[in-house]
Amino acid sequence: RCDTFVLDTGGRSGFNAFVTRFEPEEKVMAVGMESRFEVDIQATNMPSESTLLVTMLADENTNPTRERGNGPSEDTSLARRVSERKIAAKELASSDLEDGRATLEFRHTFVEPGEHLLRVELSGDRLATDNRRYYLATVPEDVEVLVVDSQADSDSSAGEVTSATHLTGAIAPTTPPGFDRLARYAVTVRNPAGVFELNLDEFGVVVLANVGNLADSLTKRLEQYVADGGRLMIFVGDAVKAYEYNTKLLNGGKGLLPCELTDAVGISPRDASARSAEDTAEGQDVLFDLVYSGVGSSPHPAVANMRQMTKAAAPPSISRYMPVKLSSKQQQFGRPIAFLSNNQPAICERSFGQGKVVLFNTSADDSWNFLAYTTEYAVLMQELLGWMIGDPDKSVNLEIGQPFEQPVLLSSQYLLLRRPDYSKIRLAPVEAPEGDIWKVSFGDTVAQGVYEVDTIPEVLNRRRFVVNMVATEGDLTRLNAEDVRQQISASGGTYWGPETAIVRQVESRYSVTEFAWAFLWMVFGLLATETFLARRFGQRRI
Repeated sequence: RCDTFVLDTGGRSGFNAFVTRFEPEEKVMAVGMESRFEVDIQATNMPSESTLLVTMLADENTNPTRERGNGPSEDTSLARRVSERKIAAKELASSDLEDGRATLEFRHTFVEPGEHLLRVELSGDRLATDNRRYYLATVPEDVEVLVVDSQADSDSSAGEVTSATHLTGAIAPTTPPGFDRLARYAVTVRNPAGVFELNLDEFGVVVLANVGNLADSLTKRLEQYVADGGRLMIFVGDAVKAYEYNTKLLNGGKGLLPCELTDAVGISPRDASARSAEDTAEGQDVLFDLVYSGVGSSPHPAVANMRQMTKAAAPPSISRYMPVKLSSKQQQFGRPIAFLSNNQPAICERSFGQGKVVLFNTSADDSWNFLAYTTEYAVLMQELLGWMIGDPDKSVNLEIGQPFEQPVLLSSQYLLLRRPDYSKIRLAPVEAPEGDIWKVSFGDTVAQGVYEVDTIPEVLNRRRFVVNMVATEGDLTRLNAEDVRQQISASGGTYWGPETAIVRQVESRYSVTEFAWAFLWMVFGLLATETFLARRFGQRRI
């Protein structure tokens, strides 16, 4: 064990700037859709005449596709296959910082699908260790959404405007020529029987739109999909029977449904509009609008930005709905996202396994409301989908000390992990507590940089991950001299402050006199050995 000494030469902390955050404003991205990245900068003791240069870079190409059956190769390492391109650079003066902090925005449009490595760097200060931060982003061509509509592909619905029609317009609106892409989603429409022809894992969200007569096989397939991390959105309507949904989907609180449904109340929106036109007071009792926070409570995270984005609320347009119960005497089923203006929960959600379920207590089309014809409907769908999908890259954007975990899709053999310094370590997959899947985990994330598991996509969905420094590590002003002294002493080290006579301390500890006793004992040992031998063999030196 080596002794550790920390020498404090005095003076004040120098100018240091560091990156504390680098991430997209919206975590769900797609090709051709402009993404906004936010960069938080913090600086301490920045001179008034100094400037900082902040640069964002991104790889130009995605992970290469390996031939199926070919093993990992050194030639496909990260250093050989990634070509970085500067996206933009911005300059920060001391006057741009407020209390030593500033937030910059960079915009970038991805032109290729796949996994992209982004990096932000700053220059201009004295300490470069904390001037870099990474972000690893998954960018699909489209985020796929499946709409399940009983009227889809049926002869009777030919030419009709159905629930799927309204949902498609709100989720994936058509982009006019010459305009930037409006939404990151693409919609696939199927009837309930067509669901079994698809791989649900390819869809970010599945939407049930007024689907009645639920088959047990469909219920089980949806439960498996959501439990594995999928997201389900449910709209009710004339085909939905409260008893059937409560029996099959609520299942005493163990199923997918975030609430208990009761029979529908209200009239058609056309009749309600006619009454409202005749009598304004009566219209208030038959037409309701959406409210995004309860009395005295904060908005749900899924709709926290709704009023800011819509500017003005849509006129009252919901006339028929299913009242819901969010709890029973024994348990809580879910929690509300939005309310009707009569304080009845209108949208609610719950977690199920690793996934989420959201329910609307009204229809997706114009049979129970005219909300589908308002801009608020489109904004609401975009916000809810973004919240439900969440952060698809959270598991691969880590900070020092956070573990990397991924399910192993094929084989349970050892995997090879390449660290930022290009050293390698073997990882052994471990069977998960569920018993039917294997997982690989790596917790020794002590260095900033890019890590990569050298394998094929069929084995691991996410083969790369990045580790960033903890933001507070760059703030050298957060500890005073006494705090540093205590931390060093607690770690078994020795702290020498500015008042310490360094030369004298070193000489007293490591001068030749400290070995004097060792030499004396060696001499005494030699004399004793010689005396013993002389006595033993009868000879003595005079």
